[in-house]
Amino acid sequence: MKAHLFFDANGLEMHIGMVLAGTLETILKEASLKNDNKQDKQDKDDAG
Repeated sequence: MKAHLFFDANGLEMHIGMVLAGTLETILKEASLKNDNKQDKQDKDDAG
């Protein structure tokens, strides 16, 4: 019984890790997109 519970907790931990990794990846992508937009605006201002 103990081994079964440990296995479930381990699987849940892996699942949470995957979800967190996916969330982090999304946040980083959005942050880099925002930075790209800022950079474009700055380039246009410099050119103008």
